[in-house]
Amino acid sequence: MIKVGIIGFGKSAKIFHLPSLKILADKFTVTAFLSSQEELIRKEYPNAKVYSEIENFLNDPQIDLVIITSPNHLHYEQAKASLIAGKHVIIEKPFVVHPEDGEELINIAKTKNLKLSVYHNRRWDKGFLSAQELINNNSLGDIYHYETHFDRWRPEATDNWRNNLGLGSGLLYDLGSHLIDQALFLFGEPDEIIADLDIQRPNSKSIDYFHLIFKYKSKMRAILHASCLTQNPGNHITVHGSKGTFIEKDLDPQENNLAKGLAPTSYQNFYKQMAEAISENASVPVEANTALSVIKIIHKILQTAS
Repeated sequence: MIKVGIIGFGKSAKIFHLPSLKILADKFTVTAFLSSQEELIRKEYPNAKVYSEIENFLNDPQIDLVIITSPNHLHYEQAKASLIAGKHVIIEKPFVVHPEDGEELINIAKTKNLKLSVYHNRRWDKGFLSAQELINNNSLGDIYHYETHFDRWRPEATDNWRNNLGLGSGLLYDLGSHLIDQALFLFGEPDEIIADLDIQRPNSKSIDYFHLIFKYKSKMRAILHASCLTQNPGNHITVHGSKGTFIEKDLDPQENNLAKGLAPTSYQNFYKQMAEAISENASVPVEANTALSVIKIIHKILQTAS
């Protein structure tokens, strides 16, 4: 049984991580939280410890694995402290804000023989899994055009760290990290990137629109797009190849279903692989090196844009 300590008790923890841990109760048990929301946690996890200081949290011997769901700018320092304390670590995407921080975490985990993974759960989206299978088995032939949209209608920017100025804020670090990870997972590093970024909503303080074009020597193009001002989104995924076309119209319903309290479907596979990684020394579900490649691309895009 892998004993889990969770940093944070917001949407990420409650909707994305804890439901999978509940489903896999034969492999994981949640023993502790680092959070200021002790009263809420006590109602749902009466047997778990709740800490207010990270030092005390990490000194708990009843924690094997730390799951970090805090704001992006805290990922590096909390992951570093967790690894130094001898804990395996899962970091909610994005991995870190600065590439050099990710490199340091990878080195610490390797030195201490600990598992380090990043929660790029969108690799387990229904549409993406279908596209991946068709591409990998050559059903679509040579791929010339891959396009994925993550569009939503959110005309008013909420007042939180994702929409305010600050390290790791904005849509490029948020949804962008997922779309970039998916493209790299399918096609590898692009030879050239064209990026269009903007802040479109009047009350937004961080990037809330991006349109990225990944150009490959094979003449293939991967187009990654996200917007907060799209009332009627078009296709979610489109893939054109020499033998045919694949279209996924809608976003994976897992997030909405999880928000309604339904059990996860594909996302729990991330945690099944993580359990094997810790218990059987297998590979983690998302290698930190691949997550670092995402951060390097985001960093490069932002440097070019500035």
